[in-house]
This record gives sequence, structure tokens and C-alpha cells, in this order.
Amino acid sequence: MLANVVQYIEDLFALLKAGSKKDFFIREIITYSAGQVENLIKEDINDKRLCKLFLFPYFDEFDNDSVEKAIKDGLWRLRNKINNIKDFYRTYQFHYNQYKHGLTIALRPYAVYSLEQIIKDKNMDRDPFLVAIDNLSIDKVYKNKKRFQDYIMMPCLTKNTQPFVTELNKEDNLIRFVMSPQGTSIENIKNCAYMVRDCMCIFINNLRGVFNETDKLTLQLPFEDNTVYQFDFPVIENKKQPNK
Repeated sequence: MLANVVQYIEDLFALLKAGSKKDFFIREIITYSAGQVENLIKEDINDKRLCKLFLFPYFDEFDNDSVEKAIKDGLWRLRNKINNIKDFYRTYQFHYNQYKHGLTIALRPYAVYSLEQIIKDKNMDRDPFLVAIDNLSIDKVYKNKKRFQDYIMMPCLTKNTQPFVTELNKEDNLIRFVMSPQGTSIENIKNCAYMVRDCMCIFINNLRGVFNETDKLTLQLPFEDNTVYQFDFPVIENKKQPNK
């Protein structure tokens, strides 16, 4: 579930990146650099850049107070959604990468569980528990919040490895667990997915509007809950302000 949402986030930013070259949208979305999409996720996005990504005009001045209030409110809501999505991505990207490459241990910590214990656990309500495998040495991991969740756990200190723990650690060659970030829950993951969906819907509407050959351009920004502000822009040269 977590991996799907992180991939969903990458899909959203791939769409935004492709939309910056509207005339070549198909080419840009079908064949793109994952690294460039990741760079866009990490980019510090101001209101002007946000408008450009969502194909919405950016205004320095307004002719109508009501329209100004609605646009500024919509941009504030959109920026909050994008910032929350980016925060989620930064928090869980490492866990996603380990899962993607088949290096995640899920559901329970390292231990030998008897059938009796497994049956007992299945009958209890437990919070989701996610652990990823890492190798980064202890002295380095303190500087990387994505790979350190307040405490260190090394599951494989066997009789064979114990004499060489210090050396293995210095060489980044000792297995270590990265625990789930605090606040990890099914609801938080679902909420992020809903935010991504809302942003995708707004972008797709605006992209479709840009290509419609009509006498007005209908664009959206987020409003409360799952609703949107809808703005009609007359498609004439001397009329630049929208109607809400």
C-alpha cells in the first residue's frame, strides 16, 4: 500500500513535468527520466511555479476582489497539498526503494515465531509495522533522517559477526533495521493518496481545458474537501481576468 502511494506521487509529478511541454505531452509522459521527476519532487515550488505546473495563469494584480480571494485561497490549498505530498515522499522514499529492490522485511521484527505465537498475534489488533534493511554505519546514519528513526536495531549479531562488528560497521557492511517513521498508519497513507488524486484531477481538467477549442477556458483550483473552484477565462486577447 505504501509503495503504491509513493509510486502514485511519482506519477503525479511525471504528469506535471510532461504538462510543461503540452505539445509533446504524449512523448514526455511515455518516455521520461525518473531522476528528473524526482528532482521536480524535491524542487522548492513557489506560487508562480505552481501555477505553471498546473497550467493556471499567474496574476500579480487583479480587477476583482472576489476573484482575487478565490484564486489566492485556491493556490494556498494547492500549495499545502503539494507540500504534504512532498513531505510524505521524502519520509517514505527509502522504504519504497528498499521494497522496490526486494530488500524490505515487513509485518514483524526479526525473530523466530512459533505457530502458536503467530495464531495469537493474528487475533490481536496491532498497528502496521514496517521495517526496511539498511547498511549505513551508525556514525553516518545520524545525519540522515530518512534512514534513522530515533534508535538503532541490528538483528544479525551472531557468534560469527560479533568479533567483527566494529569493522563491519565502519565498512557499511553490517545489516541494520530502519524502523517505520512515527505516525505511520493506514489512514495517513490513504489521506496522501486522496491528496494525490485531487491534484491529478485538477491537472487533468486544466490540461484538457487548454486543448479545448471553445470560446472560454475552464480551469480549476482546490476548494474545501473534494470540491474545486472553477474559473472561466474568456479566450480573447484583451480580456485576461477570469470569472469565478
